[in-house]
Amino acid sequence: MRILHPVIINAIFAIALLLPGYASNARLFFYQANENLISGNFVQAITLYQQAIDKKPDYTDAYLGLGIAYKEVGDYPNALDSTNKVLELNPKYYQAYYNLALILEKQGLNQEAINSFEIFLEKVPGADRFTDVNQRILRLRKLLNENNENNQINEILDINDIKEFKIN
Repeated sequence: MRILHPVIINAIFAIALLLPGYASNARLFFYQANENLISGNFVQAITLYQQAIDKKPDYTDAYLGLGIAYKEVGDYPNALDSTNKVLELNPKYYQAYYNLALILEKQGLNQEAINSFEIFLEKVPGADRFTDVNQRILRLRKLLNENNENNQINEILDINDIKEFKIN
């Protein structure tokens, strides 16, 4: 079996987009966006996912891919918007909860990330095989506990500073 070179595949997509009847096909934009996402061409993937969504505004898979691409370029507000749109269109789309958790984790919103990972585990079939998610939850809980302990220490130090000020 012969495998087509990625340049040939992209050329076929480009030609198909120019043919009558195919220009409005959101799937072609979506598949090309996926190719770019996998290849690390995130900015191009974003453009193509948006074109797919323009053609089919309720395209949940395109919104999910768009959210992932935005996350990869560090545009967390747009990543969040795209992922939330997936959940608005289909609240049962468990992969979106995983991506949402990753975005929240990147933003340091650890409790929110834990909540999203837990929803993911509740909704996904065979959740016990996702040990990496459970490890992430444990790591995030540990970070939360450390932050709480540091906050308590800082509060104690602030109180002591006030006492010292009043004593002097």
